[in-house]
Amino acid sequence: MRILLLTQFFQPEPMFKGLPFAKALRDLGHEVEVVTGFPNYPGGRLYPGYRIRLWKRDVIDSISGNAVGALSQP
Repeated sequence: MRILLLTQFFQPEPMFKGLPFAKALRDLGHEVEVVTGFPNYPGGRLYPGYRIRLWKRDVIDSISGNAVGALSQP
């Protein structure tokens, strides 16, 4: 089954569910793709090495991810 995981927070942000949950679904044989915002939690400021743009495609531990632009405030 193809699964789209739409989440506000995902790695590298300090979340305990995001990546482990996506990997568990993948390990069950599902095709998983993630859509999230650019990392800014918990301080509300963009993490070093990131910049806001329309989207950024990335792969973390063989999980495809798409970060999309969203406004954040500290």
